Amino acid sequence: MCAMRRGHMLARGRLTLDRFAAAKHLVVRPAGQASNLIDHVLESRGLERRMALTVDQFLVVPAIISSTDLVAALLRHTAEQLGVLQNPHLVLRSLALPPVQATLLWHPTMTHHKAHRWMREILVDTCRAL
Repeated sequence: MCAMRRGHMLARGRLTLDRFAAAKHLVVRPAGQASNLIDHVLESRGLERRMALTVDQFLVVPAIISSTDLVAALLRHTAEQLGVLQNPHLVLRSLALPPVQATLLWHPTMTHHKAHRWMREILVDTCRAL
């Protein structure tokens, strides 16, 4: 999803990857993370985001984008948790990206370990819900 202030130019018309990439972005990047799925998808299409501001937490996103021309890419679940859908100053638009494939790897000796198996099941169930 792409979150932005109400009245932002991307809130009107079709939201293409070209228009999305051309906007100024607020990027949430935890310490040490170099890039994310969106960067890889854009790069595969010869595009690059214009990162105007980088923060290390999601909690500040609504306050920043509601008072600037920055946009932020968020998972729908994250946007819901942040109250973006209920905020009258913000708009949430769908951004067409390919499905994400998550792979779970572990050492073979942990296959039958009860606690490890329990954790894998929790991770799979959580990812399915997203």
